Amino acid sequence: MTKGLKFSIIIFTIFLLVFGYWVYDSKREKPENLEAVSNKSMANINEEEKIIQTLNTLKSIDIDSEFFSNNAFRSLVDFSHELVPEAVGRPNPFVQI
Repeated sequence: MTKGLKFSIIIFTIFLLVFGYWVYDSKREKPENLEAVSNKSMANINEEEKIIQTLNTLKSIDIDSEFFSNNAFRSLVDFSHELVPEAVGRPNPFVQI
């Protein structure tokens, strides 16, 4: 082998390695910057505070049980209907008959 051919093969190999690393590195997931991460954690803290406030509000609710003994409540009528089970159709309605 001549000196020029060896040099060309070495340069081509280095080029392939650098290109391969660049392709591999571009497909990896990049870590987010620190500011974005801190903003997300602050958003989570705000959401948690809202949930805690809502739960505290729910704890303070009192239900007046006299409502259920009221004549207006007792005069309500249930108009619901019983559902009758029906036969199930074909397993796949889009299959040709």
